[in-house]
Amino acid sequence: MPDARKKKVRLDAMLVERQLLADPKSAQTWIMSGAVLVNGQAITKPGTPVNHDAEILIRGLNQKYASRGGLKLEAALAAFKLSVTGRVVLDAGAAAGGFTDCLLQHGAAVVYAVDVGYGQIRGSLAADTRVRNRERTNIGDLRREDLVPAIDMCVADLSYLSLTKAVPILKDLFEGPPLMICLIKPLFEGVSQERKNSLSEFVEALDRLAESTRAHGLTITGLTVSPVLGSRGTIEFLGLLTESASDADGFRNQRDRVIQEVAEKFRDEVDDLLP
Repeated sequence: MPDARKKKVRLDAMLVERQLLADPKSAQTWIMSGAVLVNGQAITKPGTPVNHDAEILIRGLNQKYASRGGLKLEAALAAFKLSVTGRVVLDAGAAAGGFTDCLLQHGAAVVYAVDVGYGQIRGSLAADTRVRNRERTNIGDLRREDLVPAIDMCVADLSYLSLTKAVPILKDLFEGPPLMICLIKPLFEGVSQERKNSLSEFVEALDRLAESTRAHGLTITGLTVSPVLGSRGTIEFLGLLTESASDADGFRNQRDRVIQEVAEKFRDEVDDLLP
């Protein structure tokens, strides 16, 4: 049987899959401009098949991290005034490694890059001695004993799985007090595609998540809006989860502040008024 890793993917699809660009149209534009290099060679046809482990560079695009996800985590670390220097971190849903890259550049000692996919993480990250690459791995299959040294922090960028289900799984992987930064994607938290950028829907989704985390002994002690839209043009959030005492009023104040920020920053994307 042929190795599935050898199956190639269209270059435009690969750029979106790696979160280097937001959508196929943007990817095709950059490719046809001659700005996309695959293993050092300029490719100008969007449908060109490329290997999963190909090194991709986009000239003229700010590629501070392995994917746009790194910019999201960077914003969260700044908003929450959180240092990762010397930490052992689990990156759940690592994909191309944007979060992992950001963590390493900010001083993390060890990063477990976990993803159900394979061949996605940038080659230079996979080769980094600080990275424990755990591809083809579902977070539900992980055990504490699989993580040596033990984690003291987790970051999560998960698709097709609500954080109401993922957070308790991730919490159980900690030996000490849990500390998590989670990317909150409204489409996976009960918001429909038709109302993907509805402020009122955001409020309900964030409230559901806050209630769920409280049921598992965690509190959303920090909340911010992602500076980068999701791959479907969706507005996303990042939450800081800890074992701090529950503070419903404090969360609501944060939620209202962030929703107001969304209304101002993404006024062209939102499709309803403030609740």
